[in-house]
Amino acid sequence: RGPRVDFGDWGEGARDLALQGRAVFSIETDDSEAQARGFVAQPLVRYRHKGLFGPKTVFKMDVGAVFATEKLHDYYYDVDSGFAQANRPAFEASGGYLGTEIGFDLFYAPTDRWTVFSGLDLHMHHGAANTDSPLFEDRFGASVFFGAAYAFKQSEKRVPRRD
Repeated sequence: RGPRVDFGDWGEGARDLALQGRAVFSIETDDSEAQARGFVAQPLVRYRHKGLFGPKTVFKMDVGAVFATEKLHDYYYDVDSGFAQANRPAFEASGGYLGTEIGFDLFYAPTDRWTVFSGLDLHMHHGAANTDSPLFEDRFGASVFFGAAYAFKQSEKRVPRRD
């Protein structure tokens, strides 16, 4: 998450610009301490449409570029000279553009407590900073997800739900 600029409603739809950022940590199997791996910034434009597929549905589509620090790219793409082989030459990663992501999400809330959701995310890494790394594999990827959420507790005082 991060700051969001709302461009207002457009009929049943709304558009905004989200300036997302996050810190990345890992916990290795030989060490129980979390280690900072770097930062990711992902500005994206989002469109939300309530009721597109029925009165209790929300459809979301977003497009955004992903940028990562050199420290994070080092974790995934660096090949130190001590680990270099004939088919895996040494490589020094750099920070910068990681790729573009496009997401399509559908939410259905049959009650105030239940929400069912699904989505498709497309990941495009053409022109990414470290495509020359021997550890870089795919310029395109996709993921599909689905799930359900139930709110066990709710405040008695509530504001209208903004999806």
